[in-house]
Amino acid sequence: MHDIFIVDLGSHDNNIQSITARYPHAQITRFYGDVLSTLTRCVRKANTKHFWFIISCADIENFDLDWDPTPWENNQIHAWPTTNQKYGDVLLIPKQQFLQQQPEKLHWFKHVNYHAEVIARVPWPVMVYHDKDFTACVKQTDFVSEYQYFSAESFVSTSAHAEPALWGEEILQLISYSADNATCLVPRVAQSYLHTQAYDYSTLAKHPCLPSQAQDIVFISYDEPQADENYAILQQRFPQAKRVHGVEGMEHALRRAAEISSTPWFYATFAKTRLHEDWDFSFVPDRWQEPKHYIFNAINNSNDLCYGHMGIILYHKNLVLAAPNWDSISGMDYTMSFATESIPIVSVYGEFATDPYRAWRTAFRETAKLTQWYLDNKCIETKYRIHVWCNHATGEHAEWVMRGAKDGVKYFEDNLSDTRALKRMFRWDWLNEHFLKLYAHDL
Repeated sequence: MHDIFIVDLGSHDNNIQSITARYPHAQITRFYGDVLSTLTRCVRKANTKHFWFIISCADIENFDLDWDPTPWENNQIHAWPTTNQKYGDVLLIPKQQFLQQQPEKLHWFKHVNYHAEVIARVPWPVMVYHDKDFTACVKQTDFVSEYQYFSAESFVSTSAHAEPALWGEEILQLISYSADNATCLVPRVAQSYLHTQAYDYSTLAKHPCLPSQAQDIVFISYDEPQADENYAILQQRFPQAKRVHGVEGMEHALRRAAEISSTPWFYATFAKTRLHEDWDFSFVPDRWQEPKHYIFNAINNSNDLCYGHMGIILYHKNLVLAAPNWDSISGMDYTMSFATESIPIVSVYGEFATDPYRAWRTAFRETAKLTQWYLDNKCIETKYRIHVWCNHATGEHAEWVMRGAKDGVKYFEDNLSDTRALKRMFRWDWLNEHFLKLYAHDL
């Protein structure tokens, strides 16, 4: 009978007890950071010409440890693959030949016999983190095993999922099983490399075999005359859409939308926009990145500009709920105050110029934001957008669009150092008063 060493990775107590019940002489050893280091320590302790090296995740209930190699295979390492890769968890080691070669990597040993019989793994522990930040959750978790599943939703591991190699090529991988990276198998060692996102860790793999979580859709309206019509268009294609109506102040409306959302992100679509024919809400946020909002493009029906203004926004719910008081945020609105990413996919048509005031109001607010953005970044694209807003508009109330754009630029420049004055531009009551102050005689 060969010596048997069982490498304890944690969380496999039942499996270890099952093995030692069958083979009482088996020795349990701790894991020393990697398989080769652990194996080298076992070589020094082995008293038989060959010894079994079994990692505790290997399910060997139906495997015969009385097996012996043929004489011409005595100098080989014999390895049995796990579910989907050949670098498995059950090895028969020739002690003398291993000491002679002392390979720098286990798979560099001169003769490794990779057998065909597959040995499954017992399940790794699962941590369900729901709507928490994936990276923060991994960093804060007290790992009970060398690997642990992290899933945003309830999850049952199966042998169909790709498994990492514990030795050989592609060792210590952090593996994702869905397009949004919401379900992953994470090695304990990754903890020390993660700072703000999973991409801080270098050994990543993606095997998307699970569906991504669908995010809620919330339609936000206030006083827009086309609100009911656009909501009906949305519901016809996406009947699960919810609605927030009549909440004054964008920060309050977004907070209400976050409160009624049951998913970690929610798609906010706005009443002055009509859903684009090709838009389908299929985009999924990336859990491996730090929490952020995603902004999609809109086609402006008044001046043909196509960028994030008026587009659907995929808001991170917890960022919205945890946002400070409106008077405390650094920017003039949410998209200028928190981490965002622009996604160049057209989501809606912007149809805001329904009357003189609403045409003016939308243009006024947007060019003020663009002016601040240009002041901070000196981007030629931003300068071009400001020029188009101020000088080009077609259709009904086109003149009011251009008036609003020019007034927005002037108001920002006149109040450049007065943050409180700039934030007034995002209050409906102040906007209405300012519009009447400027143009009551023209109406």
